[in-house]
Amino acid sequence: ISKLIIFPLTIKQQRSMKINQVAQPEMMKIQKKYRGKRDQASMMKQQEEMQKVYDKYGTSPTGGCATTLIQFPIIMALYYVVRNLEGYPNIPKSAYEFVLGINIQNTPGFKLSIYLIIPLLSAFFQYLSARTSMADMDSDNPAAGMSKNMMLMMPIMSLFMCITLPVGIGIYWTASAVFQWVQQILINNYYNHTNMQKIIEKSREKAA
Repeated sequence: ISKLIIFPLTIKQQRSMKINQVAQPEMMKIQKKYRGKRDQASMMKQQEEMQKVYDKYGTSPTGGCATTLIQFPIIMALYYVVRNLEGYPNIPKSAYEFVLGINIQNTPGFKLSIYLIIPLLSAFFQYLSARTSMADMDSDNPAAGMSKNMMLMMPIMSLFMCITLPVGIGIYWTASAVFQWVQQILINNYYNHTNMQKIIEKSREKAA
């Protein structure tokens, strides 16, 4: 439900990423032009020229960051509910159980048990999601290195989070990762069969 609610923001984020990929060759020329120049005048000139490229394509370097931030209040709210299920007398004890007898209030911890399935699945689908999101990224793109780091960091972060927090949080996070992975496949397929020039023109009109 949360993913569907923020889906318009996700589309906006993906559109911004795709447009930035088209604009990247021009950005790389500017970066190459000012490579090694660290004086204030050159750095300001570089930023000015890069901003002109962003304006040309009607985008920005930070387009769509809200989708990541919005999820944390949801996780925090879910955490307090799962941690204090006893405070909700209308919730039956049977609702505490997930498949294979997993209690959603329990924390997996760093020990071998059935509960480790959730953290491992979370890390796996976070990796698939990150890998799919950068499938069309040019390896020469300076942002590719950062994306590769994120592709490794997100699964590790997910693994640690789902091991140290109640299983209910891990189930939500895993389901979110699965949904995000499928969503990314569909979005990539859409943009691979779409006229990017028309999207850029619409983006310029909105920016104007």
